[in-house]
Amino acid sequence: MIKNITFALLIIILLSVVIPATATENLVSLGSDEERQKWIEELEKDGLSTEEIAKRIIDQISQLGEINSSPDPVIEEKFLLEKKIQEMANNIDVIEVDDTFQSTVPYYWVILIADDKQKKIFISEIEESEISVKDKIELKSRLLEIWKAYPMKFEKIGHTTYISPDTKNKEIILTESENLTLQQVDLIYSFKDNITLITPKWACSPSHYDLVYYAALNSGYPDPVTAAQHSGDPDDNFPWDAPEMWYNPDSQIGGAPGMAQQSFDYARGYYQLGNVSGASIWIGRSSHYLTDVGNPLHTGREWDQIRDYLLHFLTHDDVHSLYESYVSTHWDDFDSWVMGNQYIYKWDWNDGADDSTIAVATSSHRFVDTLWTKIYNNRAGFWNEDDWTREITRICFMTSSQYNNGLIDAVMLKPIPGCENLPTDPDLDRDIEDLNGNGGIDYDDVVLYFHYLEWIQENEPIVPFDYNNNGFIDFDDLVRLYNEL
Repeated sequence: MIKNITFALLIIILLSVVIPATATENLVSLGSDEERQKWIEELEKDGLSTEEIAKRIIDQISQLGEINSSPDPVIEEKFLLEKKIQEMANNIDVIEVDDTFQSTVPYYWVILIADDKQKKIFISEIEESEISVKDKIELKSRLLEIWKAYPMKFEKIGHTTYISPDTKNKEIILTESENLTLQQVDLIYSFKDNITLITPKWACSPSHYDLVYYAALNSGYPDPVTAAQHSGDPDDNFPWDAPEMWYNPDSQIGGAPGMAQQSFDYARGYYQLGNVSGASIWIGRSSHYLTDVGNPLHTGREWDQIRDYLLHFLTHDDVHSLYESYVSTHWDDFDSWVMGNQYIYKWDWNDGADDSTIAVATSSHRFVDTLWTKIYNNRAGFWNEDDWTREITRICFMTSSQYNNGLIDAVMLKPIPGCENLPTDPDLDRDIEDLNGNGGIDYDDVVLYFHYLEWIQENEPIVPFDYNNNGFIDFDDLVRLYNEL
């Protein structure tokens, strides 16, 4: 009898030791951050390390049975759309013109790289012009001599046609007479149809406005309208060709990255202080600089465009204005790609708005030669539906909107409670796994994620913390984070 009592007391004592660590190990019952915190504190009192607590959490989750790890069908469809866009980008036939050649033959290089079809068009335009018969014969003869003197090499690799001088080490230096000939051809060709006056419209409405509005709305930002209303502010201070609106990734010249970063810093500062109105103003401005370089013509051919603008400033039918007006008048082809793109984002979490702006510029820059050449050669007929224009523009807007989504999320990102640093993305996979902001993924991040499941859902941008893409923060995300270790 005494032995039985002693054994029973021993069992009770053992249970009293074990209970703090096991009584509430049904993690589903820990429905709040406070309850999870108490559970963690109990384990810490028992002397468990952060690593042991993290492993205990994952072990208990594995015992819960099947966890929903399937992506949300709507979100999955958006990823498929992104994949489609990337395939489109890789399959579009683009033109790349030798940079050295362009620097020695500014502006008129487009005439020199004409293929046989375009050469016939240039010649026919001279024949149909109003100059005298004698001048037509002389101009055609001089132009044919220039083409003969400076042959071009067309090399197609994949979907890219590389164009460069085929001169056998002969340096191209146009004479004053040759330049005048090309200028005369340009004037005849450019003004052949008396193009109707137009106004550049890549400004606030509609593209900049929609890019900010839908990114803010879809990310749960509290004041998308004010942010969108201020997306055109930078255009109030600068002309379209101001360096602040540009960035050339080849020369690394242009002020857009710096201005985007400066405006972003103001936006984050205001938002962290709880001043949403102030943050909205600077979000709009930062977005303008970020997405301006989504226009390929804001990423290169600067001197060509300035000269073209000066030659056409009375009619505004320069290449740059034509393209921006095309975007405005064809906005129905692009707005759905912006408004429905909320779950896909891109952002450089570790370096910020400046590097993200450079990434946007680099993405769009590959199309600058294509747009410049094709619009120049089709200046009067540009308003026709052109597949290459539409597809290039869709790709550029998709990329711009994805980085705009990242901009909004980055403004709203907060330190996890108890941590001084912002969370980061150590492996650059667009997921934020470094919750404590120490630069790496560790067991403390797992414990923090478990502790603050509710807080993350309510206070952080969801997408970079939703590793399984099902639309919310859950245990499966936690397991995926653990597997990153």
